Amino acid sequence: MKKQVGKSQLFTKTLLSEIQDKMRNACIKSYNKFYDVDSRLKTKQKGRNQDINVNEMGNYREMKKKLEKQKSKLENANKQTKKLDR
Repeated sequence: MKKQVGKSQLFTKTLLSEIQDKMRNACIKSYNKFYDVDSRLKTKQKGRNQDINVNEMGNYREMKKKLEKQKSKLENANKQTKKLDR
């Protein structure tokens, strides 16, 4: 490959939205045809996903490590509580 192109340069938000709409319509059409039904998809809602900027990745990794530690502590506390309940 001689030149690299970023996905945000190639796929704009509007283009991605159009592609998703076409995919949704094609999928429900195929589903209805295969199962011989007349189902409809829910109306499209605003997405909840967030892109993480490269500059924010350091903080993200730290937060992820802290979350894993907290989960581990919580699991240990739950195990100890179950032992005491017996």
